[in-house]
Amino acid sequence: MTALTSTTDNFFSYLFVPALNGEALSARIASRAGGLEADELVASAKDHFVNKVASLTISQQTDLVTNLKSQNESYKNVADDVLLSLSKSTSCEITALVCPTPSNQHIGVSLYSDDKGRLRPNAIKNERATMLALECGHISVEVYGDAFVGRYKDDELEDIWERIDFGVADFEDKAWRNSARVKGGGGGSGVEGQGNAASLSSMMAKMNGAQGQGGGQAPNVMDVGAAAGGKAASKDRVVEAETEDFTWNQTNDEVEIVYKNIPDSTTSKDVRVTFGFNWISAKVGSVDFGKKTLGGKVIVDDCVWTIEKGGGGGGKEVMVTLAKQTEGETWTVAVN
Repeated sequence: MTALTSTTDNFFSYLFVPALNGEALSARIASRAGGLEADELVASAKDHFVNKVASLTISQQTDLVTNLKSQNESYKNVADDVLLSLSKSTSCEITALVCPTPSNQHIGVSLYSDDKGRLRPNAIKNERATMLALECGHISVEVYGDAFVGRYKDDELEDIWERIDFGVADFEDKAWRNSARVKGGGGGSGVEGQGNAASLSSMMAKMNGAQGQGGGQAPNVMDVGAAAGGKAASKDRVVEAETEDFTWNQTNDEVEIVYKNIPDSTTSKDVRVTFGFNWISAKVGSVDFGKKTLGGKVIVDDCVWTIEKGGGGGGKEVMVTLAKQTEGETWTVAVN
């Protein structure tokens, strides 16, 4: 894979893909200093999307709220000012163009876009970003608004996570995209069971505001349970098992772990959840649940977590949703 070389080992390059076809692609430079926990690419992308929202006129803000309510039944009874506030807390929607696997030397590529881009007034489909996703095997992904592309290395066994350069030349190089589509290559049709759309639009669909970051970065989460009136409706699930700390359940394509009895004063700032392809690490306040091996492999970019009001016992719950790498696989345990 070719790459634009950044200025020093302390920096990396990533690509800006404007929604307007008339605007040129451009490589940007960011610091590697933040590592996994404070990835500068993700921070820069979110700032870009937030600034887009901040520039909306009053009329456009009204249109945005109307669009949000028409797209999601959960928002029907949410006050307009609360919904507008939620919309301003823009996060990244992540499309895993290439998942890191042993066959590709644990090199991943992710596409970062506005999680509410499709709902924005005068939304523009990003044809180049959409085509990039398609060529990596994601046949149903459509990107609206500006987007960013970044590359990283994520080797869990060697405990390595680092950013790698990605520039204009990489965007134009079709070799890595062709490899991604081959089974085992890590792309949309290269990872068995990944399906067509490895996108994170669950803030809108599940009312959770939690987006996992590409390549296992620390997620951005909002404590929306109190603001929006409690839990969103979830899929029909059967509890597989219950321990002192959590319950867990699964569907055909997801595993859900619910850490219970969380103090009511807990906010998203008190929660740290990190995902690996076969492990999870969770800490809530002073309670460290440790780093555990999962009962199966997951698609890291599609794993998210939320903090919500608890059940009948009061308090709160931290709900972790894991995307199974192999759809239809039955896990016998959630964690070991």
